[in-house]
Amino acid sequence: MRSWWVGLAVTIAAPAAAQLHVTGHIAAGDGGWDLLSVDPVAQRVYIARTDGVTAIDLRSGKATDEIVPLQRGHAALVIPGTHDVLATSGENNTAVLFDGLSGKVRATIPTGTKPDAAAYDPATRTVWVMNPGSGDITVVDPAAGKAVATVAVGGSLELGAADGRGRLYVNVEDRNEVAVIDTRARKVLSRFPLKGCDGPTGIA
Repeated sequence: MRSWWVGLAVTIAAPAAAQLHVTGHIAAGDGGWDLLSVDPVAQRVYIARTDGVTAIDLRSGKATDEIVPLQRGHAALVIPGTHDVLATSGENNTAVLFDGLSGKVRATIPTGTKPDAAAYDPATRTVWVMNPGSGDITVVDPAAGKAVATVAVGGSLELGAADGRGRLYVNVEDRNEVAVIDTRARKVLSRFPLKGCDGPTGIA
């Protein structure tokens, strides 16, 4: 990038790339894993695994391999302002809401088919569980520990990202598009294609 002022050329260098390196290892059980989240207050990480949620204490480095059991876990989402975690269990079409410190289950919540990713919406204080098997989203009230709505979207839904102002953006993997959802009205507002994309997954 070049800037001109009073006939002088100034070259602005691009910032140096971050130098990343491994600082340590934490032993935990073997097996597949998917999505994770962090409780910044308790300093704990929760990882959705094939057969349960692994909890890691970042202060001690100690891992608890199965703080709660799951059947093909996909997401482990910390609910902001609490120590509760909502985890999706893809093979039995449920979401499990539990205390992340003790592992005590607060509620087992029916979802759509093959629940996968989950996203927290600050505007409505609800959790949105993407169900790629049924092409819909289960809306969960974590305070009440129950599902409060189902939003039909269509397609194989992947991750969702909320903007904090009442919009949720969801990747529709098999249609190569993003669906834009009004989280207050609980309906799809629009869709836009991701030209050149094949099977979009991550979104932020």
